[in-house]
Amino acid sequence: HRDLVDGRCSLFPSLAGEFEMYTAFVKHSSDLEGLSEHWAQAALQGKRTVAWYFLWPQQLLDAHRSNGAIREQTFFDLCQRMERVGIRSGWPHPSQLYRQLCGKLWVPQMCLNPAYRVPPTTRVQYADVRCDAQAAAD
Repeated sequence: HRDLVDGRCSLFPSLAGEFEMYTAFVKHSSDLEGLSEHWAQAALQGKRTVAWYFLWPQQLLDAHRSNGAIREQTFFDLCQRMERVGIRSGWPHPSQLYRQLCGKLWVPQMCLNPAYRVPPTTRVQYADVRCDAQAAAD
């Protein structure tokens, strides 16, 4: 990720002295809950503010076992909190798009258009599978 800050095609060569950056190191998903959107809003004084998240959202309860991994729901809760105070998500994608990609929510939509060559797909609610997997599959 260092290349994005001071690499050959990064921010620093073209915007030196014109941006500020704050970093929060996160070890567990619960650390995200401690990041204050109100503090970030007050601390970031630029005309345009954006958050870059170098994290890997996962649906696993023990997501913290992998480096950079955090629980998906906690991650997107943070994104929404930041966006409500005007700090948009910029990296790796705007949060709405990133949510679609992480949750693989795009697959059932894309399969409706044959030009995308996505196999026919459907979504099933997790609670239905937990209750009766066979009935959910039918």
